[in-house]
This record gives sequence, C-alpha cells and structure tokens, in this order.
Amino acid sequence: MFQRTLRVKYITSKNCFCYLSDKYSKTFQESSVAKVDFEDKTYFFSLGGHLISLKDDEIGINGTYAYELGLEEDESVNLVKYDGISNVLSLDIYPCLKDDIIILESNAESIQDTLLNQIRIVNNNQKAVIWVSNTIHVAVNIDGVKPSTPGRLEFLTAVTIKAAIPKNKEKKIQSKENITNWVYYNKSLSTMTNTNLSTYENNNELLVCRAFSLKSVKNFVSKHFIFNVYAPKKLLPLKVVQNSSNHFSITPIHFVTEYEDNSNLKRDAVVRLFPLEESDYELPTSHFVPLFMDDAILKTLKLSIGAKIILDHEISSGDITKVEILTNTHRLDEEITQQFKQMVAENSVNDKILLNSDIPICLPNSDKITLKFSPECVSATFLDSNFIRNNQIMIKKIETSDEPDFQLEKKMDNICLSMANLENIFNRCTNSFKLGLKTATKFEHVLVVGKHGTGKTTIVKYFAEKLSMAPYYVHVETVKCKNIKGKSLDSLYKLFTNTFLKVIYYQPSVLIIDDIHMVCEKVLEEDPATREMVSLISEMLVDLFEHYLNNNYIMLAATAESTFKLNHHVFMSRGNHIFKNIFSIDELNKKDREIFLKYIFSRCGDISNTIDFDVLSLKTEGYVVQDLVDFIDKCVFESYKEDSQEVNMNHCLRAIDHSSSLSLKNVNLYSHGDRSFSDVGGLDDVKKILIESMMWPVQYTNIFGSSPLRLQSGLLLYGPPGTGKTILAGAAAKQCGLRLISIKGPELLSKYIGASEQAVRDVFEKAQAAKPCILFFDEFDSLAPRRGHDSTGVTDRVVNQFLTQLDGIESLTGVCVLAATSRPDLLDPALLRPGRLDQQLLCPLPNKEERLSILKVLSKSLGLYKDVNLEYIAEATEGYTGADLQSILYTAQLTSMEYVLSETETELAERETERVLVNQHQLIEALNSTRPSLTKEDRLKYERM
Repeated sequence: MFQRTLRVKYITSKNCFCYLSDKYSKTFQESSVAKVDFEDKTYFFSLGGHLISLKDDEIGINGTYAYELGLEEDESVNLVKYDGISNVLSLDIYPCLKDDIIILESNAESIQDTLLNQIRIVNNNQKAVIWVSNTIHVAVNIDGVKPSTPGRLEFLTAVTIKAAIPKNKEKKIQSKENITNWVYYNKSLSTMTNTNLSTYENNNELLVCRAFSLKSVKNFVSKHFIFNVYAPKKLLPLKVVQNSSNHFSITPIHFVTEYEDNSNLKRDAVVRLFPLEESDYELPTSHFVPLFMDDAILKTLKLSIGAKIILDHEISSGDITKVEILTNTHRLDEEITQQFKQMVAENSVNDKILLNSDIPICLPNSDKITLKFSPECVSATFLDSNFIRNNQIMIKKIETSDEPDFQLEKKMDNICLSMANLENIFNRCTNSFKLGLKTATKFEHVLVVGKHGTGKTTIVKYFAEKLSMAPYYVHVETVKCKNIKGKSLDSLYKLFTNTFLKVIYYQPSVLIIDDIHMVCEKVLEEDPATREMVSLISEMLVDLFEHYLNNNYIMLAATAESTFKLNHHVFMSRGNHIFKNIFSIDELNKKDREIFLKYIFSRCGDISNTIDFDVLSLKTEGYVVQDLVDFIDKCVFESYKEDSQEVNMNHCLRAIDHSSSLSLKNVNLYSHGDRSFSDVGGLDDVKKILIESMMWPVQYTNIFGSSPLRLQSGLLLYGPPGTGKTILAGAAAKQCGLRLISIKGPELLSKYIGASEQAVRDVFEKAQAAKPCILFFDEFDSLAPRRGHDSTGVTDRVVNQFLTQLDGIESLTGVCVLAATSRPDLLDPALLRPGRLDQQLLCPLPNKEERLSILKVLSKSLGLYKDVNLEYIAEATEGYTGADLQSILYTAQLTSMEYVLSETETELAERETERVLVNQHQLIEALNSTRPSLTKEDRLKYERM
C-alpha cells in the first residue's frame, strides 16, 4: 500500500483537487483517490496531477480550500492511496453561510457546467469550495451522498442545493423555495414539480428508473394488464418485493433543452409494480433500474426507450362516482359497456383493477377506449365488480384524432445482406454490442470503412435500427458530418456535447457518426490554418469521446471512406485507438452484383424474362452498390420512355451505355486511341507475353479464378529509349479491351511528408475502382530509384509504399501494373523480385525484319511512290530505334512538302485533290540527314544489361 507523510503546500489552482510531485503522482491510477489523515479527521481528494514546483515531500492544496478544511501550510498529513470508489447517484449541498444560497441559485447554470472541473470526489460531512468566478467562491457542506460515501461525482449525478445546515441537524428542512435540483444529463432543470421534489426528499423508497418496452422481456407475462409494470427483482427494495400490492405513480423526466417547450410533457400515470426474475431480460443494470411497461403508457407519456422516470410510492388516486368511456368505434353502447364490465371483472378477482384516465386501453374484443372519471381531478382509481354494478357508465363517441401517433419503433429499411461481406459486418457489430451488455463493460466501438457508395451508411443504419427494436430497444442518435462540415469549432463542440448528453440520458444507446472523415480528415494541404483547424476539431472530438464514452453504456458506430483519410488524433498509427473494431466492406464480385441486381429488380416492378443477369453482372465490373441502384433507375426510365409495362434487356443495355461508376468520377483515364498491336511494328515476343498476362485473365475468368496460385500482375518494359515501350502500353489497352491509367513518375512526388505515399495509395485505389485496367508508370526509374541515395528520404518512402501495394495483403485482381524504364539498373532491386514486377520484358533495338515491319506500319498514313524500296531503308538503318525510323519518315515527308510548295499556284490548284507522295530519293536524303539517337557505346551498354 502506498503511504507517505507529506507537508501541506498552498497553491493557487481554483479547485478541490490535490497535487503531488512527479515522483509520487505516477503511482496513482485514474480511478485512485488520495486519502488524507490529519489528527482525527479524514479527507478524500481527487488527484489533479503533478506540479513541477512541488517537492517530493509536499502535497499541493488550494489555500482557500485548505483553510476551510482546517489545514495550515506546512502541516504534516498522512497520504494513503485509496481504491474502490463508486459513482454517486445523488448528493445534497448545504452552503455554509445562509446568504450564499442566493449566489448558488442565481449562477446555477454556469456552476453546473464547471462543477466537475472543480470537484470530483465527495464525502459526507466534508466541506468543498465552489468557485463561481475568479473572485467569488462559496464554501459548502456535502451530505446525503448515495449510494455510498465517499464517491465519484459523474455526469448522471443528481445534485440538490439546500438551505444552510441549522445548528440542530435533526430538524429537517421542508421549505420548497430554497431547493435547487441539478441533473447532470441535462443542462436545464428536469420537469419535476416542487411537490415531486419534496416527496423525493422525504421518501426513501423512491426509485429513478429507465423506461423500456415490455416486448423486450423474453418470457412475456401471460396475464398482463396495461397498467402492470415490471422491474428486476434484485434491484428492488425488499419491502417492494415482499409486498403483494405495490402501486406507484410514475413521473417522466424528459430530456429537453433550454430551447424546447416542455409544457406538454408534464404527465404522469399510476401503475402496479411486479418483480421480474433476472433471466427474463438482457439489459445491463449496474447504473439504472429498467422498468418494463406497456407501449400504450410509453406513447401516452411520450417516453422514448431509455427515458428516465421517477417511481413514487405516494400515488394521487381517488374515489370516483362516474366513468365515461370515449371511443371511435361504431359498436352499440350496450356492447361496449358489456365489454368494459367483462374486462373489469376478469382483472379484479383478487384485487381491485387499477385504471388511469386519458390512457388508451384495449377491450377483450380489441376495441380501443379511453376513460374519463368524475370528478375530473382524479386521474387514477381502483375499481371492482361492485362499482360497475352500482355506478353509472357513460359512452361518448369521438372522432379519430389527426394527431400523428407517437412512434416507438422505426420502420427498418430492407437491405441485401447476402452480397459482399455485409452480413458478416452486421453480425460482428451486433455481437460486439451484445458482449458489452452482457459483461457490463465498455463497448468496443465500430468503424466501417469503404469507398463512396459501397453501403457504409446503410449497414450502420440497419444495425442501429435493429437494436432499436425488440428485444433490445436501444436509443439511437445519428450525426451526419456532411451536414455540419465547415462549421466553427464552438458550434461543433455544442452540437456534439448536446448529442452526447442525450445518448447518456437514454443509455444504453448507439451513436452513429456518418462520414466522420468529413470533419476529421487528414489534411496535407499547404495552408497551415486549415491543418490547424482540422486538428483542433479532431482533438476536441477525441476528448469528448474519452470523456463521455468510458463511463457510460454508449456504443459508437462511425463510417469513413478510409482510415488513411482520418486525422491522426482520431486514428493513430500507433497506440490506443478509439475504434477497436474496424470493418472494411469488400468489393462486389460478379456473383455479388448478380445477387444485388436480382434483389433490386424484384422490388422495382415487372421485369422481362429476357434480362440476362449474367451479362449485366459482367458489364457492371467495378460498380458499387450505389452505381447498381442508379443503373436500375436508368433501366426503369428507359422503359418509361417507350411506355413499356416491363423492363427488358434492351432497356438495360441502353442504360449501361449511359452509366458510369462513381469510383471513376475523379479518375483520368488515358485515351489509348485506335492503335492496337497490329499497328506496332516488331516486338512480337513482347506482344505475346502482354496478351497472355493481360487478356487471358479477363477473357477466361472462370479458369483463372479457380487457379490456386496468385497471378502475375506486374510487368516491366525496359530497353533503349525510342524502342516503343510507351506505345506498347496504349496498344495493349486497346488490344485487350482494358482501361488505361497513365502515370508520369515525377508527378506523384511532393515536398510534404506523407503526401507522396498518399498519392501512390490513391493511384492504386483508382486502379482498383477502374478495373479491369492497366496501371502504367512511365519513366519508372525517376519514381522508384534505389533506396539510400536520396538525402530527403522522399523516394525511399515512395519505394516502400510501392512494395506494400504490389505485394501486400490487398489483392490486385483485375489490375495489371505495367512500368517502363530505359534505366533498369537504377531501380530498387526489391521491386523486381517475383510477386511484384516479376516479368522484365526487354524491348531491344529492332533487327532488319523488325525495322521493315516498323517502316511499313508507320508509312501506312504516308503516300509513297512505287519506286520506294523500304527494304533498302531497313537494311541501311542498322542501330536505329523505332523513334529514329519515324523521324526518317517525317523528314522525308517535310522534304516532299517543300517540293510541292515550290510549285506554281496553278499546279497547286490542280494538286488540291491529290495526295502528297514521298519518293525513294527523298527517303534516302532523310536517311542521310538523320543519325541514330544511340551511339555505339550506348548500344553496347544496353546489350550488356
């Protein structure tokens, strides 16, 4: 046990905490309390941290507070580490001076906001000091700490301010004018009346419970009556359990803000309480008493699931002389009267039946009625068969009210869980919530990540709505970050604080933060003000998470496009994470798309038997859920344009031509033009390998899909400049029918730390969105050189990111990485090992046959005289690259144009419809004026590679 003798040191901090030196403060945990013994007195403090100015043998306490406790500076006290402090449900505060109650009541709201920053540990008969401002403070006495003392003040603690304690403590205070009540789940006062408060002070058996639907009880009571309520037996007082007739008045404590009108919420009812065995319910009970009641009572009192109510033993019932039945049924009055008498007789065999006015009840024939009593001041009464035989019963027909019914349950949106891994995510979220309830521990919060349109919001909403219904009935709050993006820090703080206070009030509850990356994004922009603002917002939100979620039954479910887009305060690369469970939505494969298309089409009306879902699933490669929904809307629109009664395959094919994937919205696809492999001369071996690596997996998906080995997805084209490496990339995309994303190496590099790596990740994400596609990196040596040769370290980090993307856990199925370089010796060797750029294809200098093939392909667009001998040119161009041969043809064409332009205007007019032709002589002149781009030494160097 930690125990030290320390000297009191006065400090200026305006709170009731104690401070220690750095040496001793480390031994105290967050839940530990400092117990200070002085002479025959014992005080309890919350540790405020450490102060550098304190010596190891000193304990720092505010001078004003120490004076109130009778502790003088340099006084020796005994400090003991004390554990096992529980949370406080309620306590009383008595100002030491009579007039100080006016100061407290006039500043109640500001004190309520700052009290937890001044006092944390409270103990009966221990004084405290409350600082109203920097210059005004009030000394108070603490008493009535429940359920045990000492205890920890929390947000759900009810604090009551009373008048100063009289000298004779046995004389109780009954004045209603000097009682102020605080409830820490709400900034405004609760809707309890002064009468209720007086009862609360005088009745030891009054309970504060949480309202839940009776449907959440597993073993539903067979002989249930509407005004019977049920609570766990182990949480009820012994007198209530042993008493066979427990009648209580329930008064709601509605959660209202200072801007809301709560005048129409002041309503109560009288009920009969029955104990419930523990095995009949699944709700945690460590912080509150669940009270299970009929939905009719919840609707009448406008109580949401989890709302607080006061259960009072003193009920406001009375004797009546007449009962008036209000109904909108068209049955005869005698029939309604008979049914009412039957209901009273069946439920008053052993005891009188309890009835409330203005609360709808059901007769045995399922007709709904509402009762009115005479005198009108009586809102609840007890009846039996003798009353209905001897007193008058009136029937009054009323019209159906147009007021919307108070909704307890939300209608759940249908969702197709059988595609991708949505069902797995839903089950894991539900199991996480069940585990938190069962073990009564902190919930493991959930983050669902996925691309835009993949169904993140839908799956989280479905999960929350499932919990809001039977058997859980959990309160759900949603914050859509898209709607609050751009608001100031103060506005966001108020919004999230009010939201947290509400979910705390209704706990257990679920808080959904949709698109959290919108307000907590990772900013890599140059503007430091933007980065600072986003960082402040993220830090503020994390502080609220830690402050409110740790000690309450609240589960946080958030969505984001990626963890890489989250600010480091929200999602750190190391250390403790807010979100213990991170679920990523998988991409839709062909089978998933087929399942979802059938599911959506089945809900949109009549469809034709001609629709081939197998074809549509192939044509929608790369589509996400939202894309498929939009596509089906376009199919229906196409059918409307033809005034067709059903959607057929032709409508779907026209709709697919006008559809585009959301993931391609910000992707710049390179136009590969009309040039295919037949338009590229030479390099036949390279073309063959490209077709095998790119076209075959797309053309024969079933065969390659069943292959147990991972397919090769990376190729490197290397060779001298001008041999056609870049042209091959575009021709391969055209030949294989793939999209092409072309990246010039240096464009990914940035001077900001992390920006280059993020650019690489974004490129691969875009390629996954555009699949099947070719991701082509030109001049790859400038982007991924050997590591260790860059003083800034930028390219080293880029290479590391490339290694992760090329051979990481993430699959590159459908994406072929193609890189081109003329200096393979400069590349990092790790990129060239099998599994990454595992095929290195040499694009050598063309031989005579290949040069002839290149000349024939390039001269297709030129006009040549019959005397042109391309074989002679091919023979004379030993050591020339494809670019050199193209230069020869361009030069010859310019020479031909010069000859044509030298003719007279008459001759030019006659040539307007004729083609300009190139002859052999012009080609030889162009050959003599063009030198090969590579020297003999360069050619030898490339031959040795």
